[in-house]
Amino acid sequence: MLFLRALLGIGEAAFGPGVPFYLSFFFQRHELAFRTGLFISASPLSASFAGALAWLITKVGEHGPLSPWRLLFLIEGFPSVLIAVWAFDFIPDGPGTTKWLNPRQREVAVLRLRQEKEDESNTVRQKSVNFSEVLQTLKDPKCYITAVWLTFLLP
Repeated sequence: MLFLRALLGIGEAAFGPGVPFYLSFFFQRHELAFRTGLFISASPLSASFAGALAWLITKVGEHGPLSPWRLLFLIEGFPSVLIAVWAFDFIPDGPGTTKWLNPRQREVAVLRLRQEKEDESNTVRQKSVNFSEVLQTLKDPKCYITAVWLTFLLP
């Protein structure tokens, strides 16, 4: 069981950074932060319903032929397996392989992202750390409030 849990952890570890990476295939840099924020904010929203749903399923399953935990795994897990099989074929690798866009829309999507990459290569990037920005960050109380909240209050 420990080995299987480790495999599950390895699979889940790539999901958090993998979603913004995947979204970067479709959206420009200035659009990406909002989409990533929506993804991150969906997690607590889904967790708020998960407990109530699990409680309801186990209460209904107490008087059924299956034990409640098995019913919970079937109701919550089986649709995930079906959607994963469907998503493997449906989710595109990039804007150039999207099935639901016509050829002109695919071309515009690819050129739009290519234009951003060309604009980035033409701009000069700052290669050193701006210590005044680091100091501003260290002076900001929101950073410390977030750190305390994530460390002590969230679990």
